[in-house]
Amino acid sequence: MLKTPSGFLEAVNQSTPIAFAEMVAGLTEADRKKLSKAAQDLLRKAVPQERARAGWPTHEGHMARLALLAVGPRSQACRPMRLEDRPHTPSMVAWHTIPGPNPYEDAAVQILADRRPDWADDWPARQLSEDSKAPGRN
Repeated sequence: MLKTPSGFLEAVNQSTPIAFAEMVAGLTEADRKKLSKAAQDLLRKAVPQERARAGWPTHEGHMARLALLAVGPRSQACRPMRLEDRPHTPSMVAWHTIPGPNPYEDAAVQILADRRPDWADDWPARQLSEDSKAPGRN
């Protein structure tokens, strides 16, 4: 069940970005508060893996960021997320030039639209700040 930490972690780990956004749409703020620690722990585990890859994002890292956006408090959810950088895998040729929609960005927009937090206006500005563009920042 999505409203438990284990169910939430399963949804994060086994869903596409858009499917995850749809799953968390119905959560109340009380539900989100209960799941916040699980989301913060996910990101804490994902960041060292990305740093080991010279700061390139991973699917797991982006999903952890979406989880934080979905259930985290303002102080954590408004952190720079760099969702515009697509996860890099060695088999992808010119991965950064692939045109088309970015499912992580689309999911983030959907999460904000469904959650409607009072800090939603601050989130895009924080993502676009110069500090958020530095590799390895979270």
